[in-house]
This record gives sequence, structure tokens and C-alpha cells, in this order.
Amino acid sequence: MTGGQPCSACLGRSRTLARLSPYLDRAGRGADRLVALLGLSDSRLAQLAGREADGGDPGAELGRCRRAGLTAICRHQDLYPARLRGLDAAPAVLYCTAPGGRLGDALAGPTMAIVGTRSASALGLETARALGRGLSAAGVTVISGMALGIDAAAHAGALEAPGHTVAVLAGGAERAHPVVHLGLYRRIAERSCVVSEALAGEAPRRWRFVARNRLIAGLADAVIVVEAPPRSGALLTARWARELGRPLGAVPGPVSAPRAAGVNALVRSGAELIRDAEDALELVCGIGGRRVPSPEAPAELPGLLGRLLAAVAEGAATPSELVESGIAPDEVLAGLAELELRGAVRRTLSGTYLPAL
Repeated sequence: MTGGQPCSACLGRSRTLARLSPYLDRAGRGADRLVALLGLSDSRLAQLAGREADGGDPGAELGRCRRAGLTAICRHQDLYPARLRGLDAAPAVLYCTAPGGRLGDALAGPTMAIVGTRSASALGLETARALGRGLSAAGVTVISGMALGIDAAAHAGALEAPGHTVAVLAGGAERAHPVVHLGLYRRIAERSCVVSEALAGEAPRRWRFVARNRLIAGLADAVIVVEAPPRSGALLTARWARELGRPLGAVPGPVSAPRAAGVNALVRSGAELIRDAEDALELVCGIGGRRVPSPEAPAELPGLLGRLLAAVAEGAATPSELVESGIAPDEVLAGLAELELRGAVRRTLSGTYLPAL
């Protein structure tokens, strides 16, 4: 291993896989088949691509990375994540939005993947957000795929606390996918980093999403699934976590809800039942290994604000419920806005209010 630049062989392998994307979309259906293809030698991949092994021009490739604002790290460099070295068909090169040292900082401590369905319920979104926030506050890096639903909620929660969060994308790491998460992408890249095994400028492909899930599992010390129907890609991440020997947890849901069928099956098959961030910390750090920091006691709030905060703490979660407690509607709305500005309450994705951590 070296601390220098990525080697030409690894960069060439990445380019060959990019050229093979249409073939991998067709022939790589099924996780086992895809991993087998990704594990082929450079020469065999070159044969499939109909050309000799790509030595290419590493200088030109690295120049494209720099222009895209990316850093390339190959598997022969010291900065390559150690957790990925035991992964079958580990990517030859990782492209990230920050200097390799920042990726190393983000992965230096415990890491937890939080994944789940794109079509999440309001409760599922808030659960993922609370898990991300609690883990980040405890110094555990949150890893996910920045997809709609559970992934994005986990990243957003992690950003509400001081810790790191790493997004693993299926397309080039220099652009947000989906584009609706551009703001979230920028916040993740500014604090931590976004990574991908796809070349700069490469659009997401079907096979890249499957391959991305194995990277999420590989970078994590443990994996938690929050809401997943039976055919969810999150269950592939769970499968890879088990194959890699990573602890696996799942947040159970109603037995009649299709989006909970996958997670309930995981619990039934032996995954740890996860209720909150404390359970998640036990999964990744062991009993008593780390705790969610207790929130500092807020300064006593005067009059109306104190009454509103007390009512929220007692379970009045919506403006209408607060009005029912005897506070005028206009005072409720103005007071909630003030409490949010002070950081005393937070509004959930479903529009309800909870005391802040």
C-alpha cells in the first residue's frame, strides 16, 4: 500500500466497469451474479468490454476528478477504507467529495448504516431522523444512500448533531442524486463527504444501486433497517451485513403494514429489535459502550413560552392540541416559532412538535 496517487490499473478498472454498464444492467441482475461479475479479473472484464485492459492516462483521469471537485482513492492506497478490504469484489477506486483525510476522519470511529424504504411513513421518517441524530450526538458516523425516504431522514438527523454522516451514491459523487436532495448533499459534503465507486459524471445505473448497497454495508460496523417492504433494496444491505458478520438491527412496525413486512421478517429471523438511539448504540458499541448525551437543561423560559414548552413535553404535539390546553391560537403559533428559534422544540417531518434533544 502507498500514500501516493491512485494506480493506473485501478483507474483503468473503474473505466472498464463504466463502459460495461449496459451489460452489467442486463447480466448482473441478482446480487450474487453481480458480485461474481464485479470480481472478475481486469483482463476478463476487458474481454467483456471488447478491448484490451485499460491502462489509460491516470493523469487525465485525475484531472477530471479535480475539475469535478473529487478525490480518487484506490485500494492500494493507505487512505482506502480498511472496512472495505474484506468485501468481495471491493471497488478498485472510491471517488469522494473531500480530501481523503476527511473520509478517514469520518470513518475513524464507530459507524452505523441506517437504510430503509423510499416510501416511508411519517413515523418511519421521524424514527430514522431520531436515530441519526442520537448516533451522531454520541460520535457514531451515520452512513446511508441519500435516497428519498429513510436514507435522507437519517442523514438529516445526523446533521442536527455534531457528528459525521457519509452518503454513498450510485452515480458520480460530484452531483446530488436525487436532485431534490441538493441542499442535503451540500450539507453532507461540507461537513463530511459523499462517496461513490462511479466515475465523475457517470449517471446512476440499475446495477450501481445494487452495488451501492454492498458498499453501505461494508463501510458500516452495524446496520439498522427502518421500514422496508419485502422487495426493498434495504434488505439487500441487510443481507450483505449478515454475510460480512456485521450486527444487524431492525425497527419493527405494524404487522398489517406492507412497508414493515421486511423489517418484521428481519426481527423474526434474528435481527436485534431497535427502539431508539440507545438500542442502536448497544448494537454498534456494546452495552454501556456509548450513550446519547443528555441534553443540557434549558434556561427557564418566561410566561407563555414556559407554558408552551411544558405542554409539548407533556405530549401536546400539534398546534390544535396546544390550543385545547387553553392558549390562544395566535399565541400558540408565535410561541412555537420562538421556541424553534431558541432550539427548545423541533418540528418533525409530519408537522408535530417535540422537545429538542
